[in-house]
Amino acid sequence: MYYRCELLINGLKYRVTDDLENWDEVKASFKRNDYDGVIRTFSNKFSFAGDARKLLLKQYDEDYLNASASIIISTRNNSWLYNERFSCALNFSTLQDNGRILQINAVDDNVASMIKSKKGTQYEYSVEEVKSPIPLVYDGLELSESAKWIPTGDTLEDDDTLIKVYFSKKMSPMPIYITASDSLIKGALEFNDQTVGGDDVYSIKALKSIRINIEFNIDMFVFRKYQSGVLGYDVRGVRLQIMKISNEIDSNGEAVIGSIELTTESETPVEKKVSESYNISLLHNDKIIVRAMYVNEKEEIVPVLPDLPYKVSTSSYFKASWKNRINPVEMDVIKPDTLLNRLLKSINGEKDGLTGVIEGTGDRRLDNCMLLAAESARKIPGAKIYTSFTKFANWMSYVFGYAYDISGNTVTFRHRSKYFSDDVVKRIDDLSDYEMKVNSALVYSRIRIGFDKQDYDTASGKDEFRFTNEYTTGVTMTDNSLEMISPYRADAYGIEFLADKIGEDTTDNESDTDLFMVGVKSDSSGLKYILNRDYLMGGVLSPDTMFNAMFSPSSMVLANEAYIGSSVEMLTFASSDGNSDVGIDGMGESRDIILSKRMFTVAEVEFETSDVELPEDLTGIVEMEYQGKVVQGYYQQADYNFTKSQSSKVTLIVKNLNSL
Repeated sequence: MYYRCELLINGLKYRVTDDLENWDEVKASFKRNDYDGVIRTFSNKFSFAGDARKLLLKQYDEDYLNASASIIISTRNNSWLYNERFSCALNFSTLQDNGRILQINAVDDNVASMIKSKKGTQYEYSVEEVKSPIPLVYDGLELSESAKWIPTGDTLEDDDTLIKVYFSKKMSPMPIYITASDSLIKGALEFNDQTVGGDDVYSIKALKSIRINIEFNIDMFVFRKYQSGVLGYDVRGVRLQIMKISNEIDSNGEAVIGSIELTTESETPVEKKVSESYNISLLHNDKIIVRAMYVNEKEEIVPVLPDLPYKVSTSSYFKASWKNRINPVEMDVIKPDTLLNRLLKSINGEKDGLTGVIEGTGDRRLDNCMLLAAESARKIPGAKIYTSFTKFANWMSYVFGYAYDISGNTVTFRHRSKYFSDDVVKRIDDLSDYEMKVNSALVYSRIRIGFDKQDYDTASGKDEFRFTNEYTTGVTMTDNSLEMISPYRADAYGIEFLADKIGEDTTDNESDTDLFMVGVKSDSSGLKYILNRDYLMGGVLSPDTMFNAMFSPSSMVLANEAYIGSSVEMLTFASSDGNSDVGIDGMGESRDIILSKRMFTVAEVEFETSDVELPEDLTGIVEMEYQGKVVQGYYQQADYNFTKSQSSKVTLIVKNLNSL
């Protein structure tokens, strides 16, 4: 007899091979899910008669639901020794007996089964529970910000591109109002509309020391007008001034930054266009005022001349732009393996016993990666993290090329290449019912890889490049698309915009449940993490402060190169949802990518064999000869039935198919 069944009760083994009635249903399966590591599963339902039935009933009668027994299945090897194939405890709460046959299930504590049933469940954890003892000092991006003012007045009835603007006999604030602003970081400048009135009106007030650039574009129709009499005047245009008000300039606290005169001797309107630009340093509480007055020779005229408006084009504007950056702030971050182990504890019913391991490969992208909850980026008290095992596994797969396997109670993530070794671990000489076919599902015409596009309410967001890249493969045989979109985010601007909301009371931001990855390194003290900026950046607004460069879509392609290369030799860049002008360490993000590695081919072979001895290493190559060809492949699936036929149905993923 090639197979054996035993019951283990109270430390004693009872051989019950002949009493197991459903041998045809007892089997083991070895299967790869989505080209990951091999997962082993076993039967969990058993039918007993004879002495085995009596032994189990006796246990139930004596100990009721506390009854304990295990089943052990073994097979005989070529040395006539029995090797244990699997063993498991029996679940007495599933016992059924009809007087002849007793049916009972195994205790369903299989780790693969637990993960399969709960992997899609989204769990919520307190960041305080899983955070690293070392915080991240976030100093953010240097952002380009701006504000724009335009003159205000009544639009002409016959030409809506012109407005009427009135001025004063002395320097007074020019009537302008804010029409647009792109200000993301609080605490830099305060903006106001200006109206004709006292000098307490201002357009800009500095909230900290900062340098700004001012553009003044004016398009105005001016003319000379003379009026005699006691209140007469001689107006020939307008003088415009940009003033800086500061107590540290002189006794009056004023300085003229720029002065523009638009004058004429013509009594009919003459168009005057002037464009000026100024770089200004402001100290805390310094103010900028745009002032204007009529150019005239008589000081006794009234403050406003109601019958003397000048026509100003609506294209005129006053614009300020500057660079701004957040004040450094500490944020709680999470190590990936800490989150993995917390997820496994949830899957295990909040019990310890499952261990998660992430193997390093020298990939600094993963070795220096931390996770940041959106609520932590906003410094919300009691911040939470929201994720599932499926999201975690997909993130590891798409961004780093990692897959996982299960051995006992340990779940190990390692690079997918580790599950497809080049070592020949078994040769099969006995096979039948051979069939080879191409798995067309692996043949892709296009690939979309990266991250979901985010919509930002600012122009700076157009600089973001950690969105989705799309490539064509040159394949025209199918319209299959490979989608590798990370469920966790890497967009630096997304983190920046959340950080700018620190201190706000609202907690309904649509990004608050998102999870970000951050590339970090230790500071000189080793007590803090800082953003990793060890990459040469080009094509971005702030190359010196940009971070997360290592998580670009093209880096994800390279991490999965050998897997994608199973059917593709070259990826031709088609488009990007983000900034495609980016260069990282001299490599353009929009470049075409040659795939020089191939993990396996798209072919599969199926056959049956009586050689049911599986190698210890299920990641290696299985080799056989068939009709003058040497076939090398990896186990995709092997079903082993514990019956007298001793046959197994095997599917291999073909690595090589060569002629003898």
